[in-house]
Amino acid sequence: MIFEKIIPERLDSWSRENNRRAQEILPEIVARLVLSSFNQIKDFNFPYGKGIQFPGYDGYLNVDESTNYITQGVSVFEFGTNENILNKFDEDIKKRSENPLNITKETTNFIFVSSKIWKHKTSIPDKIIETKKNYT
Repeated sequence: MIFEKIIPERLDSWSRENNRRAQEILPEIVARLVLSSFNQIKDFNFPYGKGIQFPGYDGYLNVDESTNYITQGVSVFEFGTNENILNKFDEDIKKRSENPLNITKETTNFIFVSSKIWKHKTSIPDKIIETKKNYT
């Protein structure tokens, strides 16, 4: 079949077997999803491929509308393909809380995207609540 469903298990195993390539492609996948989800984008920057080597946020988006997954306003993105995704998440939150790189944390959405399956005792909703306390 030409078009197969992208299921979490397949994405997880693909990124484990092709880690460097997953690091380069994951931002492109998200960028394409973002571009197909909004009618008007005020500002957009999602480096992918060899562009992932540069410092800064892995993605930046500013929109005047909301979707089911991204709210109106400025959003910054961090991507992870690491096996220990909880550790990567915590490191990114700490790094961006200490150095928000000229964004206003209180009015900016922080979006963490992973190619891995969340397999931790801390639930995603609990982690979001914890993160809001640390990030703002």
